[in-house]
Amino acid sequence: MNNNITRHPKAAALEEIASRAIAANPGAAGTAIADATAAFKRVIARAATLSDEFQRVEFVQRRGPRVEFTGRLLAETEAPGSDGVAILQVWETQGGALVATREWQSEIDADDMQVEVVPPQDDPLAMRLAVMDFFRWHQAARSMADKKLKWSLRMEVE
Repeated sequence: MNNNITRHPKAAALEEIASRAIAANPGAAGTAIADATAAFKRVIARAATLSDEFQRVEFVQRRGPRVEFTGRLLAETEAPGSDGVAILQVWETQGGALVATREWQSEIDADDMQVEVVPPQDDPLAMRLAVMDFFRWHQAARSMADKKLKWSLRMEVE
C-alpha cells in the first residue's frame, strides 16, 4: 500500500482539511471521514467494473437534448402496443448514473426516443424508483426490473 498520497495535490489538500476538521470537531470529522471513505470505495468499485462491456452511446431525442455517455446496457425489454412497440432499456454509466430509454417504433407514427438520466446517489432504491417512474411502472418495466435487473422495489416506510 502506498502511504504517499500527499504526492497528489488534491490528496494533500484533503489531508490538510481533515486534520483541521479533526482538531475542530473530532466526532463530526469522523463521520465526514467515514462518508469520504465510502465514496472512495465506490470509486474503486466502479473502476474495477470498467471493461470491454462499456461502450460509447448516443441517443437523439426529438424533444430534449442529445444524450451521450460511456456505459453498459444492464437490461432491455419490449412492450408491444396496438400500433407499435416500445423498447425499454436501462444503462449504467461509468460514473454510476442510470440512463433509462424508451424508444417507440411504429409503422404508423414517427419513431420517438425519450431518455431519462438519473444521477448517481447513495440511495440505489431512489435511483431505481426514478427509472420506474420514467417507465410509468409499465408491466414490461416491472418484469425487466424483477427478472433481468434483479431489483428489489420494496420501500420501507416508518
